[in-house]
Amino acid sequence: MKAALLVLRAELERLARSRAAWALLVVVAALSAARAAATIALAGRAGATLDAGGAWAPFVDGWSLGLALTAAITLVAGALILASDLENGVVRLTLTRSAGRGSLLVGRCLLAPFVALPLACAAGFGAWASARLGAGGSLDFGALVEEGYQYMSAAEVWREVELACASSALGLLGLWALGLAVATLARSAAWAVALALGGWLAFDQLKRDLLGDDAYWFFPSHVPSPEDASAFAGLAAFVRGASDALPADEHMTYALLAPALGVPLVLLGAWTSLARRRL
Repeated sequence: MKAALLVLRAELERLARSRAAWALLVVVAALSAARAAATIALAGRAGATLDAGGAWAPFVDGWSLGLALTAAITLVAGALILASDLENGVVRLTLTRSAGRGSLLVGRCLLAPFVALPLACAAGFGAWASARLGAGGSLDFGALVEEGYQYMSAAEVWREVELACASSALGLLGLWALGLAVATLARSAAWAVALALGGWLAFDQLKRDLLGDDAYWFFPSHVPSPEDASAFAGLAAFVRGASDALPADEHMTYALLAPALGVPLVLLGAWTSLARRRL
């Protein structure tokens, strides 16, 4: 474990010095803010009146887009950070300094929260700021009201947002592990990125048709994506007045079980592949 922590420390230092990593935080926050602003603008052009609780819809839309971008970045970064080191010989050099292959994999796996969670927080902040300041600052995160009837208080909506965010965060950490696993199979960094991103997008497009509700047993299903089946998809409809659109209670159970069952299997496959690979 000591060797894995040394690998983690080295990767954290490299991450902190990376200008690209800092730039991605800004880009994800800006695009999330732009998506929230677009929701407000579309509502205005359609003649819709946003009430005191009208900040919820742009906020959820913006954060959902930011989390989808975070998912893609996390998956690609997980594949690239190991595949590039395998390709350029850094892994071979590390092995000569008493860090075994398992330590190399575990150390990079522990890096996942330091990549995914700051990006997710940046997306949430960008969406929140844009929604709160949109329409001249007249919008607020108030109670949800439909035809004069309050069907959920602001505190209850925040709780649903927190649950959706928690379920997506676990899926993001799983995508990092998946990226590492793909990197152990690919022969170059370019192929690792192509296989990881292509495989994720293919699964995303086919999951509903091929798996139906069984798709929730796979952790990528719990992360916002182009074909969104995550808790954020139901939340977006709910804050627009569809009071029955919130995910069922079983959704959070799946969101907890899918990473708990899937990620160890993915990492076991990654370790097996790395152990057999000639460096």
